[in-house]
Amino acid sequence: MDLIDSLKSKVSLPEGKDKTTYMILAIFLGAYGVHNFWAGNGEKAKSQLILGLIGIPTCGIGSIISWVTAIMDVVNLDK
Repeated sequence: MDLIDSLKSKVSLPEGKDKTTYMILAIFLGAYGVHNFWAGNGEKAKSQLILGLIGIPTCGIGSIISWVTAIMDVVNLDK
């Protein structure tokens, strides 16, 4: 349940980080957690990177799951 709760929680960026850049990185490179590395969310970024890399030999299943979580990050971004 902790994973599901973390996916529903609002995402806030550190001071000085641009929301537009975060959204673009999440949409295009979110399957590999690049947007979270950029924002300084290391633990979440590492798990998305692992899921994205697992997606390569599993016909993209891990990458799709990771990309969906990236889109959820964009939707839950503090306005």
